Amino acid sequence: MSLKEYANFANENKTCYLATVDGDQPRVRAMGMWYADETGFYFQAQSVKALIKQLQKNPKVEAYFCTKDFSKAMRVSGKVKFIDDLKLKAKCIEDRPFVKNFGITEPSNPLLAIFHLYTGEAYLQIMGSQKNATKGSMVIERMNEQIDAAIAERLRAAQKILVVSHVRPDGDER
Repeated sequence: MSLKEYANFANENKTCYLATVDGDQPRVRAMGMWYADETGFYFQAQSVKALIKQLQKNPKVEAYFCTKDFSKAMRVSGKVKFIDDLKLKAKCIEDRPFVKNFGITEPSNPLLAIFHLYTGEAYLQIMGSQKNATKGSMVIERMNEQIDAAIAERLRAAQKILVVSHVRPDGDER
């Protein structure tokens, strides 16, 4: 799938579950994604929320989007960065007028936090069908190859350990 197709899926299913880490404790909450495009996934929250503090300490997240009937789901894992662009914040207030209920009426309001899930992997699953799963990279094209090479190296090392563990002290292999 292309980045555009992943973004389209997220835009069609904006309610998602976003996982962060608070120390060594995972935290998951339902969120309404603002929008997605070929550069990633954009979210808005209040800067006083624990979510923002968690992202400042550890920008790694995973978002889970699914259709209303749960027939398709998409997981996106990666890193977020904060956006301080006043034009983008003004657009957020325009697109999401409910933020005015929190006193956020101007883009310069420090309560308005925008973050962007910009790098990582996306995985789309059609429920009940493993062969219909698709996986895509958002930015780092060679990440899977590097991970596959590292896993293969660890498997080779593990096989050597297993072979050594099956040799008896007298040298007799069984």
